[in-house]
Amino acid sequence: MSLVETQRPEIIISLQKIVDDETLSEILFGIEEEGIPYSIIRNENTPAVEAAHAAALKSKLSVGIGCSDREVVVHQKNLKLENFFFKISDYQSKSPELKRTLGCNAARLVKGNIFKVEKELEVSF
Repeated sequence: MSLVETQRPEIIISLQKIVDDETLSEILFGIEEEGIPYSIIRNENTPAVEAAHAAALKSKLSVGIGCSDREVVVHQKNLKLENFFFKISDYQSKSPELKRTLGCNAARLVKGNIFKVEKELEVSF
């Protein structure tokens, strides 16, 4: 009998070590509100869009989130690298609610539900 590595269906979050706990917590609260599992991986200095795209490619749910020192990005595996679903630039200066909405929308992307609208969420798809 051989052991087969399986990955559970989850949103993968790839973040730099410098991402603050408050930002991460709010994103996770948004995902949890929608009942979607997630896992967190660390990267060194990968730009948020690249980290999100790589995470989406690894995720069995096809959705990834990338966090750098200035941006948080939600990506989907079928989008080109330069595109993304949602982005918050300079997130340290943004409200906790906006970060929670980003996490919620990542989970809603998985579920196929209508997104929450926030004028500060950048969109590029």
